[in-house]
Formats: sequence, structure tokens, C-alpha cells
Amino acid sequence: MAEEIKIDQSKNVVVGSGNRVVQKFTEIYHALGKKQFIVLCIAILLVLLAYVFGTKHLASKQDLVYASVDDVEDELAELVQKNIATADQVGRVKKDLLDTFSKGIESLKSENYGEAIRIFEELSKSARLASIHNNIGYAYAKAGNNNKAMVNFQIASSLQTKFTDSVENAKILYEHGVPPSPILGAQVVNFTSEVHYAKATAILDGEPNEGWMSDWSYVGRHVEFPEAFVIELPGEFLITQFSFDNAGVERLDATTKDVDIYVSLETKDLGYEKIASFTLMKGEIAQGFKLNSPVRARWIKLKILSNYGNTLYVTLGEFRIIGLPWSK
Repeated sequence: MAEEIKIDQSKNVVVGSGNRVVQKFTEIYHALGKKQFIVLCIAILLVLLAYVFGTKHLASKQDLVYASVDDVEDELAELVQKNIATADQVGRVKKDLLDTFSKGIESLKSENYGEAIRIFEELSKSARLASIHNNIGYAYAKAGNNNKAMVNFQIASSLQTKFTDSVENAKILYEHGVPPSPILGAQVVNFTSEVHYAKATAILDGEPNEGWMSDWSYVGRHVEFPEAFVIELPGEFLITQFSFDNAGVERLDATTKDVDIYVSLETKDLGYEKIASFTLMKGEIAQGFKLNSPVRARWIKLKILSNYGNTLYVTLGEFRIIGLPWSK
């Protein structure tokens, strides 16, 4: 008969012949014998201990990093070097910027992450620096909002400055199961056709009510497949998935149906390899397609192979490329 044991005066645990775990261990014990069973248990215990301590060690080696005041000064100097800002422009804002940034650092050190978020987000309105967005991400991560942390680490990475800690921070979050966000700063650098009121750039503009339409502006024009876009990313990325809005600019029968996707690490014109083919649903938004394994890319070519029957033109709403900044 099974025995009932009272624990904490609230929960009952039943042990006995009905306990499958105990039954399984009993079977193993009888099959191996006492000596081999003890050896097996010790081996399992060692594996568990190695995993626990190994995980803690890995976490200690891969802790998130926040930007320092020195990092901000380096970024400001880089703006001048790249002729993005003049020395006079930087000089006028530098002192106040560094003072405010220092206050944000103090909030991080005292673990007042809500105040740090407030300070750095306010600062980001007047200065678009990777170090600022990195620290917003750091504060959000420490406050437990990993999704907002990832977004800000990716914003910082997209700014393409010498400050690269945000790339590693995003990678750490990804390795701990936080999904990446759509890549910011991608640009359409080539395309086959467009009309003036629904341009090719609309597929990356983040506006759900706008989209692209192929050219049908002259008499007798019929849609010609494939239609294609070449998209340049703001650096090398590890692509994990794609998302499409396909609700239709005017008519649903003109929406995109079949697509192929290619990537290149060489140039916008050469070195493309096909990585995926998808069939989009008509009239649906936020259609996500996850790759079987992440793929490195600097340029992406999107080919539209068909629509849902319209003979004059084809349309596409939004195309989102989702992935992480590449780091070795």
C-alpha cells in the first residue's frame, strides 16, 4: 500500500509502488547490481555539478557591460573625425552631456535602474550615441525587461561607431533565449520597379499603412516576374528570421505570393546565395518565417516570384529582417 506523508502541514506526497521514478531506479539497480549502480549515481552527480558550476562560471565571464564616460568622449571625437559634427557643435553640448551621463552611471552603480532608464532615455532625445542606447539596454536588462534591453542594444549596434560592447551584450541576451528585434538602419539600394506613390523604400519604413507597388504606369504594361529588391544592412548580421506584412496596397489579388531570399557578404551586386523560399498568405500581416539556422549577411536580395492573380502589378507592405549584429 502507498504511504501518505504530510509536509509543511499543507501538501501531501504519496510514495510507494505507484512512484514511477522510484520504480525506474529500482529496475536499474537490479539490472546493474549495487556496485555499478553506485558508480552510475556518482557519475550523474558529477555531471550535474559540472553543469551548475559551469553555467555560473559562464555567466560570470559573459556579464553585460555598460558604457563609461570615456566611451562617450571617444564617440564624440569620432563624430568630429567623420565630419558628422563640427568641433564647435560638440564643444557646446559636451559638458552638459557628460554631466548627465555621469548621473546615469551613478544610478546604475547604485542599482537604481528606473532612474537610470529615465536619465539615459531623456539624454537619447538630444544625442543619438551608441553608448547612451547601450546603457538604456543595460538598465532595462538589470530591471528584468530583456526585450527592451535587446531593442536598445541593437539600436546602439546599428549606429556603427567604434563602441562595440552593445554587440556583445545583444549576443549574451540571445544566448539566454531573448529573441532579437528587426534590424534598424537597413536601406533599399536597388530594385526592379516602383510607382511614385508606392516606392520601394516603403517596404522598410515601418509604416503599416504604406507599401510598395510595381510599375504599371504605361499602357499595355503587365507585371513581370521576378520583381526584386537589394537591401544593404548597416553591418554584418546574423539573420534568424523574416517577417512580412502582406495586406495589400490596393487590391488583395495583387499581393505577393511566392518569394526567394538570397544573402551576400561580398558586395551589393555579387556573391549571393539562396537561403530560403516562402509562400505568403494573402491579406495577412506579421507573417513570420524562422530560418532553420542563423545565416550571416551584409546584403539581402528579396525576389518576388508571383502574386495572387493580378496581371497588372504586384504589391508588398512591410519586410522585416530580424537578427543580431555579427561578432566572432
